[in-house]
Amino acid sequence: MSLRSRLETFHLISPAAGWPIGTTVLVPAPAPPSRERVAIYSLVASSPNPTRFAFQGTDGTPINGPIDLLANTNFVLPQNENSDPWFITPSTTGLSIVVTAGALFGDIYYLVVPGDFI
Repeated sequence: MSLRSRLETFHLISPAAGWPIGTTVLVPAPAPPSRERVAIYSLVASSPNPTRFAFQGTDGTPINGPIDLLANTNFVLPQNENSDPWFITPSTTGLSIVVTAGALFGDIYYLVVPGDFI
């Protein structure tokens, strides 16, 4: 269990034009010999157009399945009651977002955590 509050996390905001179609590195992989990982604690996403997105490690390892948004809808992952993260990248990888249709706008709250973090 993690005792992290949203105030202790890093806040990542999408660019003014949104994250474009394709793969965008959000948090670079740590430099060796670090085994750090990225933990996503909260997310708010929206798009004016239908879109699909997913997260993956910077090595291409999928972290979650695709999430579909209809036009002008929102997707929210609030902070868990027990403060555990929603998604964690594999050790030694950073965080990427893969957008396969339409631009995506949003906010992500994350932490870089030790490689043995559960």
